[in-house]
Amino acid sequence: MNSTPGPPVAPGTVELAGGPKLSRSEARRLKEEEEAAQARSLAEAWRIGGKAKVNEQAPQEEDPKKIEERERSRSREKKETLHRLAKTAAEKAAAAKAAMDADADGTSNGEATAPKLSKAEEARLLMAKEKEKARLKKQAMQEAKKEEEMKKKMAVLEKDLNKSDKSKYKRY
Repeated sequence: MNSTPGPPVAPGTVELAGGPKLSRSEARRLKEEEEAAQARSLAEAWRIGGKAKVNEQAPQEEDPKKIEERERSRSREKKETLHRLAKTAAEKAAAAKAAMDADADGTSNGEATAPKLSKAEEARLLMAKEKEKARLKKQAMQEAKKEEEMKKKMAVLEKDLNKSDKSKYKRY
């Protein structure tokens, strides 16, 4: 009938060896208390000067591919993809230009048609332009700020010079 002697074990309970039947959370709590007590005894033995052996499992080596995937960020992958696409587009443009130059028949109308860029390439170029624009704006603001500070310092110095000239001649 029943393979285990005694009353049946309710679902969600754990029977410890030779002990009472406990719920999973109670069993987990008891296990944590035992581990904490063991850690305390190891610490006390260390303070006294005894040697303690810690039973820790050596970390298992993971698959290098999984580690690499975890370390990579999405933004870095997007950046690499955009860079690769821009590079291929530049190569295509160079190839198209070479083909136009190699076309010695003269059948072309002389119009230089620019190769059509993909949306990602256009976005990359636009972003680069915006960054350069922001950098130049920031530089101009810094120069203006420095110039303003210099004007203030010069005004203070001139004021001091004017004061010192008048202080030479005292009126009584």
